[in-house]
Amino acid sequence: GFGLPLGHMAVAIGTGHRVHLVDVGFGGDMVTAEIDLDDPRTWDVRSAGGGYVLDGAVRPLHEFAAMARWHSTDPASRFTGSVICTRDDGERRHTLTARPGERGYRLVTTGSDGTRVTEPVTMNESVALLRNVFGIHLDHPVAARDTGAHVNRHDVGNGRPR
Repeated sequence: GFGLPLGHMAVAIGTGHRVHLVDVGFGGDMVTAEIDLDDPRTWDVRSAGGGYVLDGAVRPLHEFAAMARWHSTDPASRFTGSVICTRDDGERRHTLTARPGERGYRLVTTGSDGTRVTEPVTMNESVALLRNVFGIHLDHPVAARDTGAHVNRHDVGNGRPR
């Protein structure tokens, strides 16, 4: 099914006399190039495992606040305490991730045909991988952390966003 309401955002950007749709999130199967909304052709964006629903509504930024807070603070969110780095190189998407309690990382490489290869990566290997694949230079590996003790309650209720 589709994700949670207001859990992902695409924006229409005006450049000169053109309008482009830009996906500002990077989760799941995503659009990795701008879509020219002024192009007279009809765009049919699909993925093998689902799709996108664009309602076209103009929403003020504050409408995304509760979901953004949930994504970044709630223990039930996959992003809380995790290390996630994703890069699309035009042929495949590389995601390096570690979750709290895991020893080391996982590198997930997703091909344009949807095939996924998952490889374990040690903490020490992660430094070279971040530099060589993602262009991020670190002196030491970064570990995921358990943030459960540091989470404050907020207005999205019961660990589930509204």
